[in-house]
Amino acid sequence: MKITLHAAAEMPAGIEETFELATDPGRFPEFFPGNLVIPAVLRVELQGAPPPAPGMLRLVHNADKTCITERVEAFDVPCEHHYRLVDGFVPPSSWMIREAEGRWLFRESGSGTHVDWYYTFHLTHPLAALLAWPLLGIFFTAAMRHCLRSMGQSLA
Repeated sequence: MKITLHAAAEMPAGIEETFELATDPGRFPEFFPGNLVIPAVLRVELQGAPPPAPGMLRLVHNADKTCITERVEAFDVPCEHHYRLVDGFVPPSSWMIREAEGRWLFRESGSGTHVDWYYTFHLTHPLAALLAWPLLGIFFTAAMRHCLRSMGQSLA
């Protein structure tokens, strides 16, 4: 079973500038402070020379002292950024989530750039949805929306 979340925003900048900001490992932590039960991102480390490419790993260090390993699945400048979280889930998250993936889609719009951010969580068991859905649906979606708003303010 899986749970898919979505957040979207209009960014007041061109598609290249928006894509560059959203995928900048050095700046991403300033836009993702977490939300109550969702930890803030403190640091993102590329495991290889930039720019990211399919197969490259990134280490995402979080405020709760966890470190999630992400594998870049697609990095198509300036239209798509797709990654899979492949390792680093610890209890209680690991009791509910087996794997997750994020997909950012960028397209030009009349006011700048439209961004769609999807997060899909693959659950360990269908019953895990009883707890995962409220936690992810409320808190993670709010963190995603906050992140996009902060990026938009930075681009303004």
